[in-house]
Amino acid sequence: MPDSVFPPVREWWLSRGSRRVNGIYVPANSSASPTDTSAQPRGAGKYTIDLTYTSGANVMAISIVWYDAAGKRQAVARMPTLIDIPAGGRAPLRIDVELPPSQWAKWVPVLEIPAKGGHDFLLHTANIYPTPPPTPETSVFTWPGRWWTNTGRQSGTDLTVPAGGIFVPWATQATPVKSGNWEVVFTYTAASPSRVSVAHNKFKEADETKQTGQSRIGDFDLPAGSNVAKAIRFTIPISPDPLWTPQFQMPAGSPDVTFHEIEVHEYTPDPNTEPPARGGGGGGVEVHGDGSAQVWVHEAPQDVPAQMRAMPSGYPSIDAMVSQKGFLVAHRGGSASWPEMSMRAYTSSVAHGAGALEVSAGRTSDGVWVLAHDQNLKRVDPSAPDTPIAQMTWAEVQRYRTAGERILRMEEYLEAYGRSHITVLDPKYSAQQWADLAAKLPSDAKSRVIWKSAGDATWLAAQWKAAGWRCWGYAYAQHASDGSLAKWAPSWDYLGFPWDAPSLAWKVATSFGKPVWAHICPTKEAYDQGLQNGAVGCMVSGVADVLKTPLV
Repeated sequence: MPDSVFPPVREWWLSRGSRRVNGIYVPANSSASPTDTSAQPRGAGKYTIDLTYTSGANVMAISIVWYDAAGKRQAVARMPTLIDIPAGGRAPLRIDVELPPSQWAKWVPVLEIPAKGGHDFLLHTANIYPTPPPTPETSVFTWPGRWWTNTGRQSGTDLTVPAGGIFVPWATQATPVKSGNWEVVFTYTAASPSRVSVAHNKFKEADETKQTGQSRIGDFDLPAGSNVAKAIRFTIPISPDPLWTPQFQMPAGSPDVTFHEIEVHEYTPDPNTEPPARGGGGGGVEVHGDGSAQVWVHEAPQDVPAQMRAMPSGYPSIDAMVSQKGFLVAHRGGSASWPEMSMRAYTSSVAHGAGALEVSAGRTSDGVWVLAHDQNLKRVDPSAPDTPIAQMTWAEVQRYRTAGERILRMEEYLEAYGRSHITVLDPKYSAQQWADLAAKLPSDAKSRVIWKSAGDATWLAAQWKAAGWRCWGYAYAQHASDGSLAKWAPSWDYLGFPWDAPSLAWKVATSFGKPVWAHICPTKEAYDQGLQNGAVGCMVSGVADVLKTPLV
């Protein structure tokens, strides 16, 4: 490990903390930083911060304080994202930062434990040094002479790929999956922004006749530019098929993209710098890959400000959620704030701090589960037919949008948030086929998935509970007065009741000894009223109104 460019932590300045024999104590709403006199030249701009600490689960904010050449403080730039800190005793933590552009010559970092979400933190050591450059590696697939393309045009070492074009290493180059951890680096030129779809081809032997299948890894943005470098990282699950090749495809409507080089390397993830990925698509944001895969997306290093985008974690379990007074479930991903059940909606809700997400799903005629609330797509896309989703193929569903955003497959949602957040899952008009959907969930999903339906669907609740799942049944004010809720309540683990129902109806709803959630809250005022009525948490459509400040 290189020597730190800043003094030991016991020589640091503290805002409200104190020095201890074994380090410095930094409580919530306080900070620690090297002293002004230790400000360092900006250097290359990329730095690694190696810490050892003792703390419960915590968060940290990082700011950069800028100084002129004479060492006079000039400005402060706060990094946009809080860093999640796992609980640990004398635990290591590595944070890689890229200093944002600045006219000033010197800097020091400020490590802050914020008032909101922060807890006591004991910092034992801090070693801060320029990030070592990556070690060049040889690609496991030879570019470009051993690559096949269906519509691409090769010129020397350049391969120009139009919309719909597929390019892939020859099957004779299929390589062992090994650890399953891989990095792909594209060097390309594109006149306008594009995307590329990445898949994992599975082989028993390095022969095109021995391919056994294919699984999707994800879609990734390719920003416009000349000789752009773009890297993605992902994990391929170990399978009975020992060999693989990557496959790349340009989507329909894509502009031509000229690839100058594609390198594929195995890599060893660092658990201190690569936390579980969250979020979806786009440069600099971590997204999940196929199945249990994890994918990290990184922008090119030149002229890019610091990007530390660790998406907030959700509630760690159902029990943890329901024990937290005022918990929030993002209804359809925050349908009053963003296009319902789109990746934009779910990612935005997560970025605002929503710990649980509600999902409605329907099954197409060819067995694909898609995120949709209604029996058909007419409401979210007026150009769609009245045909029920159950009578449409996935190819037909893909022609339409939800308020302009792409309709998601259930696998895409699960890849992004199935392991990091609580999911409240409503199978809607395909409820009789819920077991088929359940088979697609992660193996440990029973601690993170709550099935949802109308309160009168007690037959569904019985099936879910018999299979070991928990379930939520929602009702309305009239069901409290007509006796229906009293009949239904024993079948459900949790009850849903309107936030604006009369107080007498709420007294009935809360009388059965079941946790009651208020639904569907479009505003902060509705959320507050639901809690005042006796709800333990709320199903919220107006996520951006309740959680007004994004965390990332």
